[in-house]
Amino acid sequence: MANYPSVKKPSAANTQNAKILEALQNGDELTTFDGFERFKCARLGSRIWDLRHGKYDGSKYNIRYEKRTNEKGDEYYAYFLDKDEPIIQEGQKGFEFKDVV
Repeated sequence: MANYPSVKKPSAANTQNAKILEALQNGDELTTFDGFERFKCARLGSRIWDLRHGKYDGSKYNIRYEKRTNEKGDEYYAYFLDKDEPIIQEGQKGFEFKDVV
């Protein structure tokens, strides 16, 4: 039997983070429903938190959200990447999360 080196598998959260980040960088706006349907992620808000706070790759992504209402009157949030200031590197000063509500 061959002796293969052990390979560390990425965690499910980091795999989801990578896919979510790619979608946001492509200009997609994501809702919780999108997170579940597209990425099999039941906790999109947690993955957004990871990306905003540097828990994925050390970069803090300026992901904003907007509160919206559907035709039935239900409220939900849409997340999107700020194209003007997409990444805040660790240690950079003067950064605040600015959300559109």
